[in-house]
Amino acid sequence: MNKFSKKTELLRIVDDRANMMIADTNTFIWLRHNHPDELRKNKEIGGGNLLMALGLFSALNLMAKVHKILRKGKGCIVQKADVQEFRSIVKKYPELKGKIQPLAVGQVINEEDAFVKLIKDSNAKFGLSDEGLRAAWQSFRNYLSHTATIRPGHSSVTFQIKSRNFEQFIEKENNRKRPVFGFNQHGLRFYPDTLNIEVRYIRDWLLNKIKEEYFTNDKIEDAFDWVQDWID
Repeated sequence: MNKFSKKTELLRIVDDRANMMIADTNTFIWLRHNHPDELRKNKEIGGGNLLMALGLFSALNLMAKVHKILRKGKGCIVQKADVQEFRSIVKKYPELKGKIQPLAVGQVINEEDAFVKLIKDSNAKFGLSDEGLRAAWQSFRNYLSHTATIRPGHSSVTFQIKSRNFEQFIEKENNRKRPVFGFNQHGLRFYPDTLNIEVRYIRDWLLNKIKEEYFTNDKIEDAFDWVQDWID
Protein backbone atom coordinates (compact mmCIF):
# COMPACT_ATOMS: atom_id res chain seq x y z
CA MET A 1 0.00 0.00 0.00
CA ASN A 2 1.45 3.39 -1.00
CA LYS A 3 1.64 6.44 1.25
CA PHE A 4 -1.45 8.04 -0.31
CA SER A 5 -3.54 4.94 0.31
CA LYS A 6 -2.28 4.77 3.89
CA LYS A 7 -3.30 8.38 4.46
CA THR A 8 -6.76 7.73 3.01
CA GLU A 9 -7.21 4.62 5.15
CA LEU A 10 -6.01 6.40 8.29
CA LEU A 11 -8.59 9.14 7.68
CA ARG A 12 -11.30 6.53 7.17
CA ILE A 13 -10.47 4.56 10.29
CA VAL A 14 -10.31 7.59 12.60
CA ASP A 15 -13.52 8.98 11.11
CA ASP A 16 -15.37 5.67 11.39
CA ARG A 17 -14.29 4.99 14.98
CA ALA A 18 -15.25 8.47 16.18
CA ASN A 19 -18.54 8.42 14.28
CA MET A 20 -19.60 5.10 15.79
CA MET A 21 -19.30 6.54 19.29
CA ILE A 22 -20.99 9.80 18.31
CA ALA A 23 -23.88 7.88 16.72
CA ASP A 24 -24.31 5.67 19.78
CA THR A 25 -24.36 8.63 22.14
CA ASN A 26 -26.79 10.42 19.82
CA THR A 27 -29.25 7.65 20.70
CA PHE A 28 -29.42 8.82 24.31
CA ILE A 29 -29.90 12.46 23.26
CA TRP A 30 -32.63 11.45 20.81
CA LEU A 31 -34.40 9.39 23.49
CA ARG A 32 -34.39 12.22 26.01
CA HIS A 33 -35.65 14.87 23.59
CA ASN A 34 -37.92 12.98 21.22
CA HIS A 35 -39.33 10.44 23.68
CA PRO A 36 -39.12 11.92 27.21
CA ASP A 37 -42.27 10.06 28.28
CA GLU A 38 -40.46 6.74 27.86
CA LEU A 39 -37.88 7.81 30.41
CA ARG A 40 -40.49 8.90 32.93
CA LYS A 41 -42.66 5.81 32.75
CA ASN A 42 -39.88 3.21 32.47
CA LYS A 43 -37.60 3.38 35.50
CA GLU A 44 -35.19 0.86 33.97
CA ILE A 45 -34.25 3.20 31.08
CA GLY A 46 -31.35 5.58 31.68
CA GLY A 47 -30.44 8.83 29.98
CA GLY A 48 -26.84 8.01 29.12
CA ASN A 49 -24.99 9.86 31.88
CA LEU A 50 -22.32 7.19 32.23
CA LEU A 51 -22.30 5.25 28.95
CA MET A 52 -22.06 8.45 26.91
CA ALA A 53 -18.98 9.43 28.90
CA LEU A 54 -17.41 5.98 28.53
CA GLY A 55 -17.96 5.85 24.77
CA LEU A 56 -16.88 9.42 24.03
CA PHE A 57 -13.75 9.16 26.16
CA SER A 58 -12.90 5.99 24.24
CA ALA A 59 -13.10 7.94 20.98
CA LEU A 60 -10.93 10.68 22.48
CA ASN A 61 -8.44 8.07 23.66
CA LEU A 62 -8.07 6.69 20.15
CA MET A 63 -7.72 10.13 18.58
CA ALA A 64 -5.23 11.18 21.25
CA LYS A 65 -3.05 8.16 20.52
CA VAL A 66 -3.18 8.73 16.76
CA HIS A 67 -2.40 12.41 17.32
CA LYS A 68 0.62 11.51 19.47
CA ILE A 69 2.00 9.09 16.88
CA LEU A 70 1.48 11.72 14.17
CA ARG A 71 3.62 14.07 16.26
CA LYS A 72 6.20 11.67 17.70
CA GLY A 73 6.29 8.71 15.34
CA LYS A 74 7.15 5.17 16.41
CA GLY A 75 9.17 6.43 19.37
CA CYS A 76 6.03 6.73 21.51
CA ILE A 77 4.90 3.15 20.80
CA VAL A 78 6.06 0.31 23.04
CA GLN A 79 8.23 -2.10 21.05
CA LYS A 80 9.15 -5.72 21.74
CA ALA A 81 12.59 -4.64 22.99
CA ASP A 82 10.94 -2.29 25.51
CA VAL A 83 8.86 -5.14 26.92
CA GLN A 84 11.90 -7.39 27.19
CA GLU A 85 13.83 -4.66 29.00
CA PHE A 86 10.90 -4.09 31.36
CA ARG A 87 10.71 -7.79 32.18
CA SER A 88 14.42 -7.99 32.85
CA ILE A 89 14.20 -5.04 35.26
CA VAL A 90 11.29 -6.62 37.14
CA LYS A 91 13.17 -9.92 37.26
CA LYS A 92 16.18 -8.13 38.72
CA TYR A 93 14.07 -6.13 41.16
CA PRO A 94 11.08 -8.38 42.01
CA GLU A 95 9.83 -5.87 44.60
CA LEU A 96 8.66 -3.72 41.65
CA LYS A 97 6.22 -6.38 40.46
CA GLY A 98 2.65 -5.18 40.94
CA LYS A 99 3.79 -1.63 41.72
CA ILE A 100 4.41 -0.44 38.18
CA GLN A 101 2.20 -0.96 35.15
CA PRO A 102 3.40 -3.67 32.77
CA LEU A 103 4.21 -2.73 29.19
CA ALA A 104 2.53 -4.31 26.17
CA VAL A 105 3.78 -4.27 22.59
CA GLY A 106 1.84 -1.66 20.59
CA GLN A 107 0.84 0.38 23.62
CA VAL A 108 1.11 4.16 23.18
CA ILE A 109 3.16 5.55 26.05
CA ASN A 110 1.29 7.75 28.55
CA GLU A 111 -2.32 8.00 27.36
CA GLU A 112 -3.07 10.77 29.85
CA ASP A 113 -0.41 13.08 28.37
CA ALA A 114 -1.70 12.29 24.89
CA PHE A 115 -5.26 13.21 25.93
CA VAL A 116 -4.20 16.54 27.45
CA LYS A 117 -2.13 17.42 24.37
CA LEU A 118 -5.03 16.64 22.01
CA ILE A 119 -7.46 18.85 23.92
CA LYS A 120 -4.98 21.73 24.22
CA ASP A 121 -3.81 21.60 20.60
CA SER A 122 -7.36 21.43 19.22
CA ASN A 123 -8.58 24.30 21.46
CA ALA A 124 -11.63 22.23 22.38
CA LYS A 125 -14.00 23.85 24.89
CA PHE A 126 -13.30 21.76 27.97
CA GLY A 127 -13.01 24.69 30.41
CA LEU A 128 -10.08 23.13 32.29
CA SER A 129 -6.38 23.76 32.85
CA ASP A 130 -3.81 21.05 32.11
CA GLU A 131 -4.11 19.90 35.71
CA GLY A 132 -7.91 19.91 35.45
CA LEU A 133 -7.79 17.85 32.26
CA ARG A 134 -5.68 15.25 34.05
CA ALA A 135 -8.17 15.17 36.92
CA ALA A 136 -11.02 14.73 34.43
CA TRP A 137 -9.20 11.87 32.68
CA GLN A 138 -8.62 10.07 35.95
CA SER A 139 -12.04 10.79 37.47
CA PHE A 140 -14.20 10.02 34.45
CA ARG A 141 -12.32 7.96 31.86
CA ASN A 142 -10.22 5.83 34.23
CA TYR A 143 -12.87 5.38 36.90
CA LEU A 144 -15.52 4.41 34.34
CA SER A 145 -13.16 2.03 32.52
CA HIS A 146 -12.07 0.23 35.67
CA THR A 147 -14.84 0.63 38.27
CA ALA A 148 -18.02 1.26 36.21
CA THR A 149 -18.63 4.62 37.86
CA ILE A 150 -17.10 8.08 38.17
CA ARG A 151 -14.95 9.31 41.04
CA PRO A 152 -17.14 10.02 44.10
CA GLY A 153 -18.02 13.69 44.51
CA HIS A 154 -18.04 14.44 40.79
CA SER A 155 -21.17 14.38 38.62
CA SER A 156 -22.26 13.64 35.08
CA VAL A 157 -25.25 15.75 33.99
CA THR A 158 -27.39 15.26 30.87
CA PHE A 159 -30.18 17.47 29.55
CA GLN A 160 -33.84 16.83 28.83
CA ILE A 161 -35.70 19.73 27.20
CA LYS A 162 -39.25 18.97 26.04
CA SER A 163 -39.51 21.93 23.69
CA ARG A 164 -36.58 20.82 21.51
CA ASN A 165 -36.28 17.71 19.39
CA PHE A 166 -32.95 16.02 18.68
CA GLU A 167 -32.02 18.23 15.72
CA GLN A 168 -32.93 21.43 17.54
CA PHE A 169 -30.94 20.44 20.61
CA ILE A 170 -27.82 19.58 18.59
CA GLU A 171 -28.07 22.92 16.77
CA LYS A 172 -28.39 24.72 20.11
CA GLU A 173 -25.40 22.85 21.56
CA ASN A 174 -23.29 23.75 18.53
CA ASN A 175 -23.70 27.42 19.44
CA ARG A 176 -23.39 27.10 23.20
CA LYS A 177 -20.92 28.94 25.42
CA ARG A 178 -20.83 26.32 28.18
CA PRO A 179 -17.66 24.14 28.25
CA VAL A 180 -17.62 20.36 28.71
CA PHE A 181 -16.69 20.68 32.39
CA GLY A 182 -17.68 23.02 35.18
CA PHE A 183 -17.43 23.03 38.95
CA ASN A 184 -19.87 22.83 41.84
CA GLN A 185 -19.36 22.65 45.60
CA HIS A 186 -18.45 18.96 45.38
CA GLY A 187 -16.10 18.77 42.41
CA LEU A 188 -16.15 18.50 38.64
CA ARG A 189 -19.48 18.64 36.82
CA PHE A 190 -19.35 16.93 33.44
CA TYR A 191 -21.80 17.36 30.54
CA PRO A 192 -21.79 14.31 28.19
CA ASP A 193 -24.15 16.02 25.73
CA THR A 194 -21.61 18.81 25.36
CA LEU A 195 -18.75 16.32 24.99
CA ASN A 196 -20.70 14.75 22.13
CA ILE A 197 -20.38 18.07 20.27
CA GLU A 198 -16.72 18.53 21.18
CA VAL A 199 -15.80 15.04 19.99
CA ARG A 200 -17.30 15.98 16.61
CA TYR A 201 -15.19 19.12 16.59
CA ILE A 202 -11.99 17.29 17.61
CA ARG A 203 -12.65 14.61 14.98
CA ASP A 204 -12.95 17.26 12.27
CA TRP A 205 -9.91 19.14 13.57
CA LEU A 206 -7.70 16.03 13.53
CA LEU A 207 -8.90 14.85 10.12
CA ASN A 208 -8.28 18.30 8.64
CA LYS A 209 -4.76 18.38 10.10
CA ILE A 210 -4.02 15.08 8.38
CA LYS A 211 -5.57 16.23 5.10
CA GLU A 212 -3.66 19.52 5.15
CA GLU A 213 -0.35 17.62 5.44
CA TYR A 214 0.42 19.19 8.81
CA PHE A 215 2.13 15.91 9.73
CA THR A 216 4.96 14.34 7.74
CA ASN A 217 4.35 11.35 5.49
CA ASP A 218 6.48 9.05 7.63
CA LYS A 219 4.49 9.92 10.75
CA ILE A 220 1.23 9.33 8.87
CA GLU A 221 2.54 5.91 7.84
CA ASP A 222 3.51 5.19 11.46
CA ALA A 223 -0.02 6.08 12.62
CA PHE A 224 -1.59 3.96 9.90
CA ASP A 225 0.64 0.97 10.70
CA TRP A 226 -0.31 1.29 14.37
CA VAL A 227 -4.08 1.31 13.78
CA GLN A 228 -3.69 -1.61 11.40
CA ASP A 229 -1.63 -3.69 13.82
CA TRP A 230 -3.32 -2.61 17.04
CA ILE A 231 -7.02 -2.07 16.38
CA ASP A 232 -8.03 -2.86 12.82
